[in-house]
Amino acid sequence: QHVERNAHKGYFLSAIFSDPAQSGGSMKRPGMQALMKHIEAGGCEVVLIYKFERVLRSTDEWSSFRAFLKRHNCRLESPVEDLSENTAMGRFNNNLRANLAEFHRLETAEKVRVKMRLQVERGIWNSGQIPFGYDYDREKQMLRPNPNEAAIVRRIYEAAAQLVPLTEIANALSDEGHRTKARVFQRRDGTREAVGAQRFRSDKLRQVIRNPIYVGKVRQREEEFPGKHEAIVSRELWDRANAAIAKNSKVSQHWTRSRAQIRDKHFHLLKGVVFCGCCERSMIPDFGGKRDAQGRPYRYYTCGAIHRKTDDLDCTVRRVPAGVLETAVSGGSSGFVYA
Repeated sequence: QHVERNAHKGYFLSAIFSDPAQSGGSMKRPGMQALMKHIEAGGCEVVLIYKFERVLRSTDEWSSFRAFLKRHNCRLESPVEDLSENTAMGRFNNNLRANLAEFHRLETAEKVRVKMRLQVERGIWNSGQIPFGYDYDREKQMLRPNPNEAAIVRRIYEAAAQLVPLTEIANALSDEGHRTKARVFQRRDGTREAVGAQRFRSDKLRQVIRNPIYVGKVRQREEEFPGKHEAIVSRELWDRANAAIAKNSKVSQHWTRSRAQIRDKHFHLLKGVVFCGCCERSMIPDFGGKRDAQGRPYRYYTCGAIHRKTDDLDCTVRRVPAGVLETAVSGGSSGFVYA
């Protein structure tokens, strides 16, 4: 109607952009980005909005967006608010609207956080994805164990407490036909997508074991509170399973770190000290795609210009066999080495 009433001024509808269920705290929204590209292409001179707060709710981004509109000879217009910036008072009013919009956004976020905190302290699950092993009772507004999934959760904890590798547990469950919880994910544009119902993986089992929801607790950040829902495993079993995966995790991290240290210190002896004689870039340890008779990968030192595919691709050194170079300098040279 606003466009029709101002048709005598040359108004016509060129495009419609929207961002349903998107936060106004950032300009990085699909609809907003499409609008800005439309403005850059000269597609409009007036952006018609309902109210200022529908565009953005951030003072940090308001100044840059206003400069963007001015740079492209475009302006905001509303049928219910005067958004003109031709006067000092008009500019002040828009700045005030930006501050008020940001204030309401931050205040709402604070209220949500306070409510979630109070719910957790009362032992109420704060929604989100329903954990595997539970269903959500809408009448009582609380979690209740799913008989079939709860039995699988107990089996996971019992096996982990007996030091059975998580990968072995995941493969056994998947081979028996068990799958993760099937979910329906609703996107912000309103479309629905079926997700889940996948094979079990060790990382997902680790998340299950570490989750205090299964011992009857609810967590808010790093704090845990007694929950109103029924526990699936005992505290003793939960502690034993977590201690087991923590021990295995430390061993795995130590082994990975040790292998990395051995490789860095001994596999390429000249790492960090050899430089290309052509373009003076660092020679980076590299491996070939093939292996020798002993099954070891062929080692090289590759010029950084070639390795990173920069503009200096006219390097004449390019790549040097690691064994040849290390043998050539093994007589006790020190400092920088140029290939």
